Amino acid sequence: MEIQTACADQFDQVVALMTVAFVDDPVCRYLYPDIGQYRKHFPEYVRIYGMPGLQQGGTHIVENTGAALWVPPNAHPDEEALDDLLARSVAKEAKPELFEVYAEFDRAHPREAHWFLPLMGVDPFARGQGVGAALMQYGLNICDEDGTLAYLESTKPENVPFYERFGFRRYHLIDVGRHPPVTTMVRAPR
Repeated sequence: MEIQTACADQFDQVVALMTVAFVDDPVCRYLYPDIGQYRKHFPEYVRIYGMPGLQQGGTHIVENTGAALWVPPNAHPDEEALDDLLARSVAKEAKPELFEVYAEFDRAHPREAHWFLPLMGVDPFARGQGVGAALMQYGLNICDEDGTLAYLESTKPENVPFYERFGFRRYHLIDVGRHPPVTTMVRAPR
């Protein structure tokens, strides 16, 4: 299985992979319960979160099957663009808790330098073939070489054991109102 650091020419493919991979994600579908709204707005969300990693070598892809978007230490997605997207696009019912959840995310982020994995996804037809594990190990090897902490926010409770197998530990549980719970996780470099 070949993992590549994605270039700008591959970013549309990364966005398409993430859109397919996250279609059943509890948080994504809470924010966008209408599939048309999800298809319209989630790709923009991926682009906002993915741009810092793409520009600094943190976006990794397995051709046509999976991708991981790592945000490097001291890099950040465009918060203004993200706030604008969420304010104008998420379901009205989700808005009361949304910004409270994002404030909790800000509080949960480690203060020390870290690689942040906001999105890692595998095409549902390729799941169970080791694509996610290979992408995770590839990214963690970079964290280990840098001697840098890794941080993620698991939006699916069933994925937490997968991350724990790679040495992540549960950090915070964010559970606000009707918003699906999110487990933040950290991993020290090895």
